[in-house]
Amino acid sequence: MVTTLAKVTLKSGESMAVVKTTAPEPDWIDRILPFLSHKGDSWLEPMRQAYSEGLDALTMNDFLGVLDSGEIVGNITTVEHLGVGVLQHVFTPPEHRRKGIASALLRGLCDDFAARSGRAMYLSTGYDTPPYHIYESFGFVGRGNSGKMTWLPDAGFLETHFAPGPASVRDTRWEDWPLLEALYAVTGQWQLKSFYFQQFGHAAYEGEYLGLRQGLAKGSILGTRVLSRPDGAILGHALLAKQPAWRGRPLVLDVMVHANFHERAAELAGSLAIPAGAKVQAFCDAQATAKIAALQTLGFEQEGCFRGQIEDENHVPTDVLVFGKVG
Repeated sequence: MVTTLAKVTLKSGESMAVVKTTAPEPDWIDRILPFLSHKGDSWLEPMRQAYSEGLDALTMNDFLGVLDSGEIVGNITTVEHLGVGVLQHVFTPPEHRRKGIASALLRGLCDDFAARSGRAMYLSTGYDTPPYHIYESFGFVGRGNSGKMTWLPDAGFLETHFAPGPASVRDTRWEDWPLLEALYAVTGQWQLKSFYFQQFGHAAYEGEYLGLRQGLAKGSILGTRVLSRPDGAILGHALLAKQPAWRGRPLVLDVMVHANFHERAAELAGSLAIPAGAKVQAFCDAQATAKIAALQTLGFEQEGCFRGQIEDENHVPTDVLVFGKVG
């Protein structure tokens, strides 16, 4: 689907259309992907798949600045599901910067997202940089000084999206990408959110989700599962992977569950099949009492403690506990 959202006059006097494309849209592959070639194939391959055939129930949009000549001079991509999105691939070529292109695209994106009853949008940028303050002007709020930002058109999103209720464990799908971003962005809970992807405190999962998919394809990640409500909300995530620091021995078990579903952490983590005889380690911050209890339920025993190993969201040093078991 291709929609023209607006026509604007740039600071240079040029006329530009704000065009929204929604994948799959095969005719636009050869226009959008070359424009974003600097992103590298790990990012472009999912876009290629989305635009040619789709990615499960994931929605991928590109908000493009197109001059009257047909030249693309700006882009912002979103990946969305259930009214939750991740904003990415913001790019204007150097020769077209300072014309107001990015702001025009961002305005079109935000207006469109709000009109579709979008609930939450996430992004990552440099903290206290000019782009950071542009996003602030559109309603994005920074999480600490991490450069990670959240816009909540639905002020009650965090309460309703993570509300207690029935949930079940299933395999991970493409549409979970923005929903995992929302889960890992939650603050005030477990501080060590993923040892494998080194996610502490103010975390995100934009690039990590692609790493997850690539790890599954290469065999470095042995399994990944999510805890999902019937409406599709993701409330917990677990993965089992080869630990690079130890040449794949021992394996590492990651589990991250929203506070409203801590009692399901053992079930979620236990749904991953540990190879017979394999040594597995899991890591958690010392304050994550529900995670400690879940690991102990699964037969893990504490093997060690790293004192003041990480900082919490308030920059307070926090101990990291190491648990292990043999499958």
